[in-house]
Amino acid sequence: MPERTTYFSLIYGLQRKIFTTLYIISSLAILTLILYILIEIFSVNGFITFFVVIIYLVISVILGSYLHLLSFIPVNLASSFDPIKNDVARGKLKTLEEFSNRMCKFITGFFSFTFFDIEHCLVHINGHAITSTFDPDAVELNDDFLGTRSRAETEVTYAGKLIISGVNYKQYLIPVWFGEQWLGYIAVYTRQTLRKPFRFLLSDLENNFIDDQLIHILKHEV
Repeated sequence: MPERTTYFSLIYGLQRKIFTTLYIISSLAILTLILYILIEIFSVNGFITFFVVIIYLVISVILGSYLHLLSFIPVNLASSFDPIKNDVARGKLKTLEEFSNRMCKFITGFFSFTFFDIEHCLVHINGHAITSTFDPDAVELNDDFLGTRSRAETEVTYAGKLIISGVNYKQYLIPVWFGEQWLGYIAVYTRQTLRKPFRFLLSDLENNFIDDQLIHILKHEV
């Protein structure tokens, strides 16, 4: 099959170049203004000016990296998830176990960023443990709590901490719904606190990609 031109990717790439250029120009403009205020107005020179410039550059790089990540994930998430959708459509993914294993590998593989690093994943479908990247019997996992909590939530929510292999992880619960039908939940584990923008991205992952594909898999299981 010949390769198809991905027009969304072309437009997205152009947008990111424009955003990066504008961000650099804005950052340099603000830095120039800061230097003008320090040197020309307050007559500050030497170490203090150097220190302020270094602090500003560090903040600019961190903020730029954070914004870069937020703009990187949405389009790349769709293209990265596409092989899973294709395999479901072709019938290569037929069982809940196969789909759950693929989901855990995808989640821990794709979300591997400095600010957003998911190291472990657990999938429960219809209240039954399907797969995880760790041994659920070796940790103090409260299945009843997670199942009950997921039925009461529609968005990604913090669900406490869990020690896995001696490491303290934060546990986030992704309820999986298809319309009014509760399908189960996905729990993800990260050492960082996930801020709301990243939780929103996980909610969109469930709502726009996972739930409908899971419905197809459940039809095969019947």
